[in-house]
Parts: sequence; C-alpha cells; structure tokens
Amino acid sequence: MTEVGRRPDPQQKSPGGNPHRRSESARVIAVIGMHRSGTSLVVRALQALGAGLGSNLSTRPSPDNAKGHWEDQDVVRLNGELLDTLALRWDLIGADDGALMEATALQPLVERARTLVRARVAESSVWAFKDPRTARLWPFWRRVLLEDDELRPGFVWVVRRPWAVAQSLARRNGFSSLQSHLLWLNHNLAPFADVAANPHVVIDYDRLLERPMPELERMAGALALQPPPGRVVEEFIGGFLDPDLRHFGTAGEAPPGAGAESTANRAYRALLEVAAGASSLGAPEFLAEWREVGREAAAFSDIALRVDSTTLVERTASGLAETQRQQSEDVERRLLEVQAQLSATQRQQSEDMGRRLLEVQESLQAQFEEVRSRAQRTETSMTALIELLDEERYTVLKPLLRRTYRFAVAAAMRLPAPMIRRLQRWKRRFLPRL
Repeated sequence: MTEVGRRPDPQQKSPGGNPHRRSESARVIAVIGMHRSGTSLVVRALQALGAGLGSNLSTRPSPDNAKGHWEDQDVVRLNGELLDTLALRWDLIGADDGALMEATALQPLVERARTLVRARVAESSVWAFKDPRTARLWPFWRRVLLEDDELRPGFVWVVRRPWAVAQSLARRNGFSSLQSHLLWLNHNLAPFADVAANPHVVIDYDRLLERPMPELERMAGALALQPPPGRVVEEFIGGFLDPDLRHFGTAGEAPPGAGAESTANRAYRALLEVAAGASSLGAPEFLAEWREVGREAAAFSDIALRVDSTTLVERTASGLAETQRQQSEDVERRLLEVQAQLSATQRQQSEDMGRRLLEVQESLQAQFEEVRSRAQRTETSMTALIELLDEERYTVLKPLLRRTYRFAVAAAMRLPAPMIRRLQRWKRRFLPRL
C-alpha cells in the first residue's frame, strides 16, 4: 500500500484554532453525518487508519446494520440522556432547540462529556467516535469539543444521497420521503461552520465503496493519521467493505422532487463536489451555494412543524398500540403462568392422592395378611383342639363302648348270619379301635 498519511507537526496551527491550546496527545475525531449515511463504515475505516475507538465499543451486528454500529456505548448513553433531559427526539425537525443545548443548566452534563472524551483520548493518541445524533445535538457537542483547551478536534463529514437515505429510513422507520429529506438537511446544516473551521474531510458513502483506497488516503492525509504497520488497511478493504451494503444505490434513482427533496439534492451535489476534490468548504462558490441551501431550508420551518406534529401523533398512536400489545402479552403470560401453577397444583394433588391411596392399599394388604395369618393360626389351634377333644371323648367312652360291644356280640351270636355280617361292618366303620 502507498503512504496514506503522515503525523502532523505539533506546532502547526489548525484551522479555526489556537496552536497554543492544542496538543498531539488530545486529538479527537468526530464522525458527523445523517443516519443511514455510512458513519459506521467510516469510523471503522478510521480504526484501520490508526485511530482508537475506545474501550466500550459496540460491534455487534443488528438487523439494520450487518457490520455493527461501532459506537462508543458511553457516548450513546450520554446522547440518550441529553435527549431525555431536554424532552427531545432525534427525528423531530422543526423545533429550534439550539438555545436549550446552550443553557448553563447543562454544564454538569458538558463536564461529564468532556471527562469521557479526555478518558478516551488518554487510551490512544487519536480517538474517533460516531453517533448520528451528535449532528442533531451539535450545539451541545460544540461546547464539549470546541470550548475545551485540552482537546484538538477534527471531523469526518459523511454524506450520502438523500434519496438513498430516505429509502433506507422508509424501510427501517417507516418515515415519509418529506420527513427523511428534512432530517437530512437538519443533520447536515447544523455543524457546517464548526466543521469547516477545523481539520476535516468530506467523504461520500458511494465513493468510499467504489474507490476505497483513494478515499482512505484522503482521510489519512486530511486528518494526519498514520496507519499501523502491516496489511491492516488492505484487510479492512477486503474484509469489511462490502458493496452489497448499499441497498439503495444510484441505479434507478427517482428524479429530484420539489421542496425539501430538491433542496436536499442541491446540498448533496455541493458536498459531492467537495468530496470529489473539485471544491472545498471554504470556496466562495461553495459558500454561496450553501447559503442558498440554508435560505431554502429555513423556508420549510412551518412544514417541518407539521411533520413533527404528524410524527408525534403517529408515535403516540404507535406507543398506545405497543402498550396495548405489551399489556395483552403480559395478560397472556400471566394466564399461562396461572395455568401452569394450577396444572402443577393439580399434578401435585394427584401425586399426593396416588401416594396416599398406595399407602392405604399397602396398609390394607398388611392388615389382610395379618388377619389371614391369624385365621391360619386359629384353624391350626381348632384342629388341634378337635383332635384333642376327639381323643378325650374316646378315652371316656371306650369302657362303655367295649361293654356295649361285648353285650351286642353275645346277643348277636344268636342272630342270623346276615345280621352278624352287618354288625361287623358297622364295627369296622364306627368302632375301629374296639
């Protein structure tokens, strides 16, 4: 790879800054751009060029960003807290909330942000970060980055065709074309003056995908970045850059519309000239065009307020529907839990009843065996008793029977022979022992 950058002279004065308040060890690069414009891709490119991204980085893929967002989670939380504190939303356009973000009451939050930035810069000589809401909240971040004598800020301004951004937001958020183009103007107009007054580079998303090496060289040269040794940049180009990420490219693009769509396209064409190296943010022709864009955008304030009203109504309705859905899910989940508890109770009761029936059956079986054993013993005793009684009765009656027998024999001798034989049979049957 060719040489893509060099380290800056510590004594060199940065545009729009005081050289005595800047230090090489406090460099921070803010990636500025509208949502769905490729800021995640650019901040990852800065990492390949040698910038650090901090120790609390989110790189997990998401349904709307297959390569991950590459955002510092502390910055994301801070921007969320700021929006909540001011009761703002990133997708509201018409409110003139710059004064709110410049209020002295936010100074503690400003100091927290500065402490965070200083801690990140201390981890690496150059720290880069991105959160598209930073452009929406630029008056606050101006106080953090530009009013701190210990920081040396630089900027990467990422732009993408407004139509492609609108298509992406329509798919992800359900935004109308008008709302998306107004948001595009809002996010790109707000930080212009401060970006132009400090070290910066304008990067077009499509050009970065189509010709990555020259664009990376432009970034490194403009921000005085020194890529690490090895094939880090080549590996980034080969492994991270993916033209398939561009779901809404230039082919088949709808013709420019009127109103906000036309103004956004006019602003994009001016920035594209800068990104292509044909102009600069300080060129008179660019500044004249940018002033016209600003005047046209200011004329959309009433439309922006109506869009905001519609957005709030839709969000409220959506929130109510989501609440109802959540409540229905909660009720269904609770019913399932109750059914599960009842089933468990019934199962436990059935198990208890079965166990008790088994215990009763075993008890009855044991009692039956005991009764049968007693009956057997009783039967044995009765048999023995009967035999004993029979023996005793025979002993008592034997003399009497013998005398009777002798008398009967004597008398029988006088009987006919058939009668004698009958008497003998009777004796053998009933008096065997005589």
